Amino acid sequence: ERQMVIDRNKAFKEAHSAEAEVGLSRLKQTAREGGNLFEVMMDIVEHCTVGQVTQALFETGGKFRRNM
Repeated sequence: ERQMVIDRNKAFKEAHSAEAEVGLSRLKQTAREGGNLFEVMMDIVEHCTVGQVTQALFETGGKFRRNM
């Protein structure tokens, strides 16, 4: 089951690589400018994985830590 999820994720990334690259670039730019990240994420959700979005935001703004 675990391997099935890994394979499905890999196939998704390959099928949407061009759209994901453009979307993640837009997400990073919006984050740098302090824009509406939610709006961009809603646009790219069909082409990017949660991991890709998380990594892009980490590269742009560092690690997110929720205040307790």
